[in-house]
Amino acid sequence: MKIELEIDEKEILDGAVAIVTSELAKRILHETYEGRVYRDTIKQIVRECIRGDIENLSDRAVAAAAKSIENRAVKKLIEKLEAAE
Repeated sequence: MKIELEIDEKEILDGAVAIVTSELAKRILHETYEGRVYRDTIKQIVRECIRGDIENLSDRAVAAAAKSIENRAVKKLIEKLEAAE
């Protein structure tokens, strides 16, 4: 019996890169000093990205909070109306 599979080289490369990246990240984060350095660097980069887009992020957070409050208020009003009947 002979089975042939045709796999795109890009899929193989992407899979290999994902596996190597994942293993490397695990090793880096589990080491003591180097892991802390990388974690601190990543935190700093994320903070800088957030600061750069703070206005957009805060507008989205306010809109999401307002929608959540609105949904809770509507739910409570419906419960009150149902209880009144």
